[in-house]
Amino acid sequence: MLKLHLPIHGILLLGGRGTRMSGLTSITNKHLLVVGGKFVAEYAIGFLLKCGIHDITMVINPEDESLYSDLLQRNQYALSANTVVQEQPLGTAHAVSLCEPSIQHASVATLWGDNLFEFALRKSCEDFLRQAETCRVHLATVPNPQDFGVAILQEGRIVAIEDKPLVSRASTVCTGFMLFRSTVFSKLSGIQPNHKQERDIMDVVRQYLAVNALTHTHIEGRWLDIGTCPEAYQTACSLVQNCGVNKCPHTERIINQ
Repeated sequence: MLKLHLPIHGILLLGGRGTRMSGLTSITNKHLLVVGGKFVAEYAIGFLLKCGIHDITMVINPEDESLYSDLLQRNQYALSANTVVQEQPLGTAHAVSLCEPSIQHASVATLWGDNLFEFALRKSCEDFLRQAETCRVHLATVPNPQDFGVAILQEGRIVAIEDKPLVSRASTVCTGFMLFRSTVFSKLSGIQPNHKQERDIMDVVRQYLAVNALTHTHIEGRWLDIGTCPEAYQTACSLVQNCGVNKCPHTERIINQ
């Protein structure tokens, strides 16, 4: 029988403004855009729950604190959650580091809050818990790889991750859902700021890659990063309405224990 709650602490990254989305985010955070009658952030919470992750820390902008407090009130029956405020946009590695005092488990999942998945990834989470892995990324094939971190594979292994290359060598990219052991926090302080003075969690992933400790799996179904451009918002609306998100693959059956 499968346990409903997995011993993984979720970190949901809900900061940033979505500057690539033009007028859509001129007055609101991209994670608070409404798609199919729900905030985008609510789909991210639902994804983590379907993965079996019920202990969640949400990293948010200071001006959005009251809005997310209301959102958590609506979902409190299903999860144990708290918020951490990132006062300045210092990058995803910095955002994750703020969550260390809240972590309750030896394994951690990070999720970009603007990602939509057709299918939840519970099986991958269960496999990660069973294996002696330290970092796992989830890959998708997309028509616009230049907008993401491109995973270069050789003989079934990732050999490089190229960040938003002008000319991409592959169409396989890293989605915004990653799994780590909680030892990841010891690596975060050593990450150097990039040209935007932000510390990027993908540089931590590259550290695991450098010592052959990075594993991956290809996702099933469709995946969308809503924050890439205004057109992605329309695609998200279509995905939710016509296809659905956070579904359980036919091979999975969750039994409450």
